[in-house]
Amino acid sequence: MLYLPPEAWLLHQPGMVAPIIGATKDGHIGDALAAVGLDLSDKELAALQEPYQPRSAHF
Repeated sequence: MLYLPPEAWLLHQPGMVAPIIGATKDGHIGDALAAVGLDLSDKELAALQEPYQPRSAHF
């Protein structure tokens, strides 16, 4: 369950329709699927957003 909150946060971001999940263990797939149904409060979303530092995309 380590990955549920960050993945759930990612799914709550505007424009996010399909996060790319790098699963290296079988349990990661189950966590990714469970994150879809995880509802985060505004306070939880803000706490997860705080350390986020966006970077420019370079193509």
